[in-house]
Amino acid sequence: MSKSIIKNSFYSVLKTIATLIFPVISFSYASRILLPEGMGKIDFSKSFVVYFTLLAMLGIQNYGIRECARVRDDRTALSKTAREIMLVNSVSVIVSYGLFFAIVFALEVLTPYRELLLINSLTIGLTAIGMEWLYGAVEDYKYIAVRTCVVQIISLICMLLFVKAQSDIWKYAAIQVISNGGAFIFNFVHSRKYIDWKSKIKPDCKKHLRPIFALFLMSAFIQVFTVMDSTMLGFLANDEAVGLYSASHKISVIITSAISSVTLVLTPRISYYAERNMIEEVRKISIKAINCIFILSIPATLGLILLSMPAILIFSGDSFSEADLTSKIMALRGILVPLNSFIVLHYFIPLKKERHNLVSTGIAAILNLIVNFVLIPLFAQNGAAVATVLAEFIELIINLFFFSKYIPLKQVFNKTWQYIVSAMPIVPICYLLSLMSINIILYVSISVVLSMIVYFGMLIVLKNPLTKDCMTLLKSKLLKK
Repeated sequence: MSKSIIKNSFYSVLKTIATLIFPVISFSYASRILLPEGMGKIDFSKSFVVYFTLLAMLGIQNYGIRECARVRDDRTALSKTAREIMLVNSVSVIVSYGLFFAIVFALEVLTPYRELLLINSLTIGLTAIGMEWLYGAVEDYKYIAVRTCVVQIISLICMLLFVKAQSDIWKYAAIQVISNGGAFIFNFVHSRKYIDWKSKIKPDCKKHLRPIFALFLMSAFIQVFTVMDSTMLGFLANDEAVGLYSASHKISVIITSAISSVTLVLTPRISYYAERNMIEEVRKISIKAINCIFILSIPATLGLILLSMPAILIFSGDSFSEADLTSKIMALRGILVPLNSFIVLHYFIPLKKERHNLVSTGIAAILNLIVNFVLIPLFAQNGAAVATVLAEFIELIINLFFFSKYIPLKQVFNKTWQYIVSAMPIVPICYLLSLMSINIILYVSISVVLSMIVYFGMLIVLKNPLTKDCMTLLKSKLLKK
């Protein structure tokens, strides 16, 4: 295993930052022009298209990483596997587009959104040819990071140049498609570095169908409580509620994605170890990964709850101030989502324990659907936020139950008290700074910096093993220089 997990994590985090920071800037800019109603229409259209993208991708993203990681040292075998997966993907894309056009032109309720839906539908095909699973399997995170940064910068420039008025809503939608899917075109061209597309070896697609469909069901359940909220808000509430929910959701996604990106690189690594029956290595890397999640998610979640209103005002403007409570509720996802993502995507899937995923995500999806129907008519975006957090909490409880069968939870959670105790000073820091008459951006910046210094300082005092390892690594790097 020549590729460093630390380097891969760095590039994965860089890629995540690029896919978050630039959209955050663009959303902050566009939300002040398009206002909650316009942003609501955008997000409703995107959430509707997601279901067809999900159908087109089946369970290929996670399955492709796992299977290609197992044979990545053999170019012939890797080429054969990738070609077979792409053939399956091509058929599913055609079926997905057929259903999409049939539904969009048949339902009159979608007529006001038809232009936005057609623009967003480009992501269905672009996501398929992107083959992100291939680059995850071969751990080419440097390429992914650089490519993502370039495309995001170009998209941001286009948005600043072309989105000037509320009537430019379709331009904003098109630019978002470019920022999210434009990079996938480069992926297909670059894939020749790893894949021999002209190979004459006869493909065998049947063997992939069963595991792909199993993962598809899991992905479908996950999507129910990641995008179903926006769709149901659009039908049961209004576009403004979707816009307010969207602003809160995007802030929480910044936290969850940044944290999850640290462990994203572990799927191919755990698959590699599992294929060679290196169970002890899998155990060690899993415990360290969960502790990495805790050390980042606990202070981030607490900080987001305390700074939700300033974050909303900076992120979206005064017209989104009603999203404050929604943002506080959604902040709890900062702990729940990264833990669920690691266990479901980066532990159970590489170890071929997908049946556990189907149970946990299935129960959570059904619960989310029911609670949404009850709470959205009563509390709009706040009801949707409660439904999401409750579903993700139940999913985590079930996941931990299954996870404990392989790794004792005592080994995983024995240092959690250190993260909680070290995060407590964040509360008085943010409160005391809020009493000062300073600029809102300065208030948030100082709060975050001071909180980080105190938090990690306390972890050092408590002799936290993970913090100690990071300090040792940092010292060795500095000494080398």
